[in-house]
Amino acid sequence: MIALALIAQAAGQSLIAYAMAHLPGTFSSVGLLWQPVAAALFAWLLIGEAMGVLQFAGGMLVLAGIAIARRSTLPKNNP
Repeated sequence: MIALALIAQAAGQSLIAYAMAHLPGTFSSVGLLWQPVAAALFAWLLIGEAMGVLQFAGGMLVLAGIAIARRSTLPKNNP
């Protein structure tokens, strides 16, 4: 169990560090907020953990913030 935790942590942090080096800073930092939303979604789907109204609303707010940040990092077309 300890080895599984260490491997998962090391792999996860390595992938985050790689992504931070190759993505725009504004998007990658805001994109890290996706992790708790994904954790709540997987807990609901896989083990049937209940999500309250505030948790759902918070997740939607985080996703909206990520969408706004993503839109602001896209290149603008200048004709």
